[in-house]
Amino acid sequence: IKSGMSVSATIITDTKSDVLVVPNSAVKTQRNFSSVQIFTPSIAVSQGGLGTPSATPPTLKRVTIGASNDTLTEIVFGINEGDQVVTRVNTATAAKTTTTGSLFPTSGVRTGANGGGNGGGNGGGNFRAGSTGR
Repeated sequence: IKSGMSVSATIITDTKSDVLVVPNSAVKTQRNFSSVQIFTPSIAVSQGGLGTPSATPPTLKRVTIGASNDTLTEIVFGINEGDQVVTRVNTATAAKTTTTGSLFPTSGVRTGANGGGNGGGNGGGNFRAGSTGR
């Protein structure tokens, strides 16, 4: 490479097919244990993607995680496709507190082709863990 030139490279360290993934923001790790919050039973999801208020608090589920990238984490064990996973919790400051979760699609998430985001509940495809550098 000559002076003044640049290069961009993507290094793929792992590729997996047909894996269950959740957004990184849904996975909480304390000590040596990882967990996610799910709604049991499922709640009706509001349209618009701004979250769904719930008077019932979510259930904490211990999970075993696998590979991850900048946005998604593989769940090897602990939840099932179709579970409603909480990605963010907002609490009111008034005396009565309700849980508002920003839910991933209710059909569960499996990666789309080439690691693309929301591949749909019955999807499959590839999950790429790696990094992008210059």
